Amino acid sequence: MTESPAQDTYEFDVAVSFAGEDREFVEEVVAQLKEAGLRVFYDSDHVAEMWGEDLIEYLDDIYRLKARYTMVFISRSYAGKMWTRHERRSALARALEQTTPYVLPVRLDDTVLKGFRPTVGYLDARKLGLSGIVRVALTKLATGKRVAATDISRVPRTEIERQQVLAERPPGWEYLYFAGQLLHERDVVEAKYHDHEIRYTPPTGEFVDAERVMDYLHRSLIEIGNLAANFNIIMDAEAQERAFGAPGEPGDTDRLAHLAKRWNGLYEGFMDWAARLRGVSVHDDFRQAFELLARYADDPVITYRIFVDDFVSQIDNLPAAITAGEPIHVDMTLTFVIPREVSKAYDAEFKRLRRKLAR
Repeated sequence: MTESPAQDTYEFDVAVSFAGEDREFVEEVVAQLKEAGLRVFYDSDHVAEMWGEDLIEYLDDIYRLKARYTMVFISRSYAGKMWTRHERRSALARALEQTTPYVLPVRLDDTVLKGFRPTVGYLDARKLGLSGIVRVALTKLATGKRVAATDISRVPRTEIERQQVLAERPPGWEYLYFAGQLLHERDVVEAKYHDHEIRYTPPTGEFVDAERVMDYLHRSLIEIGNLAANFNIIMDAEAQERAFGAPGEPGDTDRLAHLAKRWNGLYEGFMDWAARLRGVSVHDDFRQAFELLARYADDPVITYRIFVDDFVSQIDNLPAAITAGEPIHVDMTLTFVIPREVSKAYDAEFKRLRRKLAR
């Protein structure tokens, strides 16, 4: 028996073995693993390379030599296929040769496969679902990809890097992890930001008639005020201390992730608020007022994006500053201001509408 080679010798972090009937599920798992920064062997990505090759030799190289792990998606369809049997045999041969785990089985139904001991730990997709399988897979794969704490030199940009920070916990890890989570959460809604940027939104199906216009605008103004107030709450020093820990105490991983999600949730909330105003159906006489009010969200959205970029830039420099023994100050203040010209234009249009409706 031999230990598995160092990860750098592998072309792929993981290879997936599955039946064609299960491709839809596996393809989504693969997409999320790749998005997290993993190198995944997935047959559809290598059609050109496989063209003309002896597939028995080609696939044996993949499943026995070129991947750090193989995920096997077990199902009734998988058990009956010739090529999956070949992939499985290559993977099991590799598992026999090394002392560390190599085959990671995922159960899609109750099918039992020859060569897989009942004592091996399985994941059950029926219980965990797609997101659960991905989450556990990333944890497992990240564990094998740890780097030394001294090599963590910036804010993590992928799930694997975020897991490295949590695994190694270098000095200032709380800020590194939190900044990485902010980037991740913001990226999740990047398409929504692009829509906001061009002031596009699909119709919501809601119609606001003349009798409801003034009340609708008034309530919307209150709503954006509440969004801003909630930002003050979640950026409160006490909320930050719960997540980052009191001086001399470690931070709380779950609270850090939750705080990042809440910050980005309110950022998304401003965009949703503006989209709702732009998406309702109103008479042409009222459309300008709705558009001008929707622009109240522009400053909070842009300010938040700049804040995240500046915060990440600060924290990117944190490991080097700690190593050099330099004084460290992390700025986590965020202020929203509605530009005077925006509020002035809306106020003028609101007054015009009020006079028109009063006639």
